[in-house]
Amino acid sequence: MKTIIPVIGILLVVSCTSEENASIFTGDKQTYCVEIPNGKKNANKEEYVVHGDMGNYASFMSKSDSEIGISSSRYYPLGEETVTAFYSPSDVTDTKSHINDEFAYKIRINEKAVFSSTTKSEPGSIKEMFGGPVSFSFSEDNLQTKVAHGIVNLYVPKIVRINFPEVVSEDNRYPLCYYKDFVVRWNEDSANKDGIIVFVKWSGIMVFGEDYSSSYIYHIIRVPDSGSTVLDETMFEGIPDAAYCSLGLLRGVSENIEFNDETIKVLAESHDILDFVLVRNIVSNEDV
Repeated sequence: MKTIIPVIGILLVVSCTSEENASIFTGDKQTYCVEIPNGKKNANKEEYVVHGDMGNYASFMSKSDSEIGISSSRYYPLGEETVTAFYSPSDVTDTKSHINDEFAYKIRINEKAVFSSTTKSEPGSIKEMFGGPVSFSFSEDNLQTKVAHGIVNLYVPKIVRINFPEVVSEDNRYPLCYYKDFVVRWNEDSANKDGIIVFVKWSGIMVFGEDYSSSYIYHIIRVPDSGSTVLDETMFEGIPDAAYCSLGLLRGVSENIEFNDETIKVLAESHDILDFVLVRNIVSNEDV
């Protein structure tokens, strides 16, 4: 017999549908229950599923010898944002490598020598680069690339933020979301023509009962940057009831260039992550 765990108070099933049609049940109206699965049919399952074409985001996954760019990340809706410029050189111990820390000092992002120890960046200067054109320039005396004048100009999309499912306090930090008609909303960037990446990840952690320690499910899809999308049920395949999951959005741009027989990936990205509890079956207490 399956175990039935009552859900009480405001931490009840928030169906991630449109706000006007959201199935939100509170304790003062009617108590509902989440049906917890029995058995280990999802044990030892590892899946990485790409739904459709990744478009220009495929370049994010391509190999390169070094990476240069800017990044904004937030791993929890009420948490702090981290904004940084980064340079990851190839192995400087390799005699074939032409990229080293000295090269980093010659890199300019919007004419700022952000990797130089003598440069004093104003607070928020990197964050202000998002949502506009950004120039990545290199030392012309050593540069041998296909890029004119050693400059890569990219439109860097706005920093992405998940607006729905909404988390406004610690009390609803892990919303319970129904797997059907799962709507995600974010701040739209109409100038971003490459779309946005949505991913759902489950690492085998359960809210109730024993974890699936050997299971890992990852679904990823690219959608238009229109500000909202409805996730198909296939984005949750392999994930059981009451699974502790992560919903993430990634927005960015990337371009690979050649430098002295090596590949440099120039990129800018932002990502926002929200943890939630997946709900598949809901039963009224009248059925218990």
